[in-house]
Amino acid sequence: MKTAKENGDWNACGLTGVHCAISASDALLVNKAGIRSRGESHYDVISLLGEKIKSPELKDQTRRLAHILNKKNLVEYEDRQFSASEADALEKDVERYFSWVKKQIAS
Repeated sequence: MKTAKENGDWNACGLTGVHCAISASDALLVNKAGIRSRGESHYDVISLLGEKIKSPELKDQTRRLAHILNKKNLVEYEDRQFSASEADALEKDVERYFSWVKKQIAS
């Protein structure tokens, strides 16, 4: 994500950011509950996180994850390029979410 951003490849930045959040969610669920989301929708992981993860920040972080996932269709399928400002905003959300996941796994 960071390399793509440095190279000005906003679509790649967005796509790798979304996939980072998806993979981080799976890693957290595997680490804490021994499961990973197998739902047809990436949004299914949000319910699983709510059931399996105990954290005071969970509500804010699952809201952040939903916002990140909302960008997936935009960056993958819409007939326009992801913008630099969209990439910046997504990068911040992904970094915050990923930092929270790492903190949860370490505890």
